[in-house]
Amino acid sequence: DRPQVAAVQIPCWDLTLKTWIGDRARNPNGCWVVDFNLEGSNAIRRDAFEQAGGYRGYVRQAEGKDLAIRLLDLGYVCRASRCQQINHEPSVIARDVRAMFLRSAQNNLMFAWHNVPMPQFLVHVAGNIFNTLRFGLRKGWLFTSIIGIGKALQSMVANPSHRHPCQRSTYRLARLIVKEGQVPFDLIKDRLTRRPPT
Repeated sequence: DRPQVAAVQIPCWDLTLKTWIGDRARNPNGCWVVDFNLEGSNAIRRDAFEQAGGYRGYVRQAEGKDLAIRLLDLGYVCRASRCQQINHEPSVIARDVRAMFLRSAQNNLMFAWHNVPMPQFLVHVAGNIFNTLRFGLRKGWLFTSIIGIGKALQSMVANPSHRHPCQRSTYRLARLIVKEGQVPFDLIKDRLTRRPPT
């Protein structure tokens, strides 16, 4: 119902963790903007998806937020849905937890390399490395997290052309959405700016 809406995040309940990993809209009235980060629980407008360049083929375990900030930089948002939930029950057999930790550590850092403008990039990367190491230590995957960080740093040096940071105003808006969880569309609509894709 709004041309700025490029994606809809469908409510998602994790049956294993017994927690919401994708929230329903806080209020059935109005439009609530969220950070788009659940790749298997959404609907995306094809034209906006293609305009933003789609998913990067070499990014996994962070591809949703990578796409989300590129959409936001083009003036698009993701909204929370009011529909019924999807139940998510991860396979304990098919999932390689070590590979997920490694890719998550790597690609959360690559998200910053691809998208975060200077000087915010320096603060974002420092905070990301600290949080990744702390989470890896807590979950028993510290060494794997270190390997993922190393792979990210290696990729940054090897592929400088992959860096196309968003506008500073986009980054500030993205941080607000992440911090608040859900933001009324009317509160931020005047902060959305159009930028032609590169």
